[in-house]
Amino acid sequence: MAKLDSFFKKNKPSASEDKLKKLQNNLRKGSGIGIFEDKEKNVQFIKDEMQEMIKMFPDSPKFLGRAEYTIKKRPLSFISRRYPDISDLREIVNRFGNKGEIKDPRTQIRKLLKKYPAYPDLRALNAIQIFNDASQSGLDAKKIKVIQGSLREITRAMYNGGTSLFNINWFIKIYVRYIDALRDKYLHEYNACKNHFSKGIRSMAEDIHRKHLQLTVMASVKSKLSGLTLLNAKLKGSIYTVTSISNEEVKKACLAIKSEDGSRKVGEGGKTANNIIYIIMTINLLFARIPILDNLVKSYQRSIPDISRDIILQKVMVNNMRRVRDFQLSMAGGDLNESHDVANKMYLDNLDIIKQHLDHAILTKQYEVDPFLKAAWVIKESTGFFKEDEYKRRLESALKLIEVIFSKRVQVKSAHDLAKNLQDEIHYIMIENGWMK
Repeated sequence: MAKLDSFFKKNKPSASEDKLKKLQNNLRKGSGIGIFEDKEKNVQFIKDEMQEMIKMFPDSPKFLGRAEYTIKKRPLSFISRRYPDISDLREIVNRFGNKGEIKDPRTQIRKLLKKYPAYPDLRALNAIQIFNDASQSGLDAKKIKVIQGSLREITRAMYNGGTSLFNINWFIKIYVRYIDALRDKYLHEYNACKNHFSKGIRSMAEDIHRKHLQLTVMASVKSKLSGLTLLNAKLKGSIYTVTSISNEEVKKACLAIKSEDGSRKVGEGGKTANNIIYIIMTINLLFARIPILDNLVKSYQRSIPDISRDIILQKVMVNNMRRVRDFQLSMAGGDLNESHDVANKMYLDNLDIIKQHLDHAILTKQYEVDPFLKAAWVIKESTGFFKEDEYKRRLESALKLIEVIFSKRVQVKSAHDLAKNLQDEIHYIMIENGWMK
């Protein structure tokens, strides 16, 4: 990959390109001044550009295209391929990204990629280097497409087994930067086109505005990284930092925990059952907030057998987070029918989980109180989705769920404050509607 700095210098916008940009902005404002004499061509030009922008929206795994690597079969392909140790290269890329290393890793990455095109950790390093190059360049107009390519590359690496903590941390950094950059781009486009004379362009501007609101929901992942931060601190310098956890290792870890042998070594490099499940559940809870990782979350969920109550409830907590994400995205996008369906299913499914596993139990873990809190939360958020009598009954039911959190059988410190806030908000809704004396 050619160094992006030199690429951008060679492709610095000329005076004519600057003029073109001004003309494009005039087009968006509907000023009548354009690069085409025909108004219809002007409109179509803007629509095509807006459509390309909409394609950049990362709302599902479809954003990646084909997630699996496709490479030509090699002779003796039935023999498992051994990949080279890239520890030194990983360190060079990491330091290069932090501007602490002069040595350029690009040549070595290119050389290894020709030989090992399906090596996920190497592909992740390539993505990180692309991102570092874009971050150090000065042309914002071209940067977002480069970051998009970097995000797709590292996400595919994770789908193909490259889920070490090193890769996950860089994925989050790239994902957040892309979301923020796309939010800015969408907001600028909406403001430029919302009053255009063309009804079609105004309609597309509204679509971009809704997607901008959804990107704001996605950007909230920045405030939900405490679990990953804790993992990094606890496992710093360990085998888990630079190696991934396979589905087979997850299954073996679950069986060890079922046998009450959580300290058993079941994976490569001495990985223990307890650590494997702890890591998988933590990262799955984080991944559940990110739409483009949805199929990866589902794959992990399928790999974890329902062998114990605790495992089942942790998987429920992950599924709840996926539904919270879907609910918030559909609300931000203005799809009230989808929001209603997600809210209704989330509420009823959590009631079933409570009935099956949590009635009268002593609750000491966050995943044990999560069904109570999520069922109450989603009802609180469902104003206008149900007829008055039905909604009143559900709010009263939500208050009863919250009362459980205040009872002596709940021993989760953080749950009390969450429950108190929910209780206050539900009381306010009921007072507003005249449903409380």
